[in-house]
Amino acid sequence: MKLLAITNSIRKISDNVLVAILGVIISSMVCLVLWQIISRAVLAAPSTITEELVRFELIWLGVLGAVYAYSQKQHIRITIFVDMIPPKYKKYLNWFINAVVLIFLYVILFN
Repeated sequence: MKLLAITNSIRKISDNVLVAILGVIISSMVCLVLWQIISRAVLAAPSTITEELVRFELIWLGVLGAVYAYSQKQHIRITIFVDMIPPKYKKYLNWFINAVVLIFLYVILFN
């Protein structure tokens, strides 16, 4: 029971850190895009680095946002089969789904 409490507190801390990082990324993207607009329209000399930075930030926003969505169980999934399974077996199905995701990630990372 104590191990579960420790892992839950670690998860809450990591989720809070992830939300803060995502907020910084979004805020930075807004500022960079505004600077790009101002430098292009007002100064007539568009900044070249801001476009690349926003592109990289958008990639990281998608990756880290997917991690956060998965941790909150808000990822995209089709629930038609899950809804048909009796409640006592849903726990085993969730374990199976998580195992398949881990295997998929292992194959992606190491092949």
